[in-house]
Amino acid sequence: MMKKLRKEGFQIGRYKIRNLMKKLKLKVTQRIAYKVTTKRNHK
Repeated sequence: MMKKLRKEGFQIGRYKIRNLMKKLKLKVTQRIAYKVTTKRNHK
């Protein structure tokens, strides 16, 4: 969010963004590092 706002011309820091997100009740979702494509059945 900070990068997007800075790209649009706003000079804003991460703590200000954090407070904004709390007020707007937004949650951060992390990207998945990898996706399991095979199912292993070890016994």
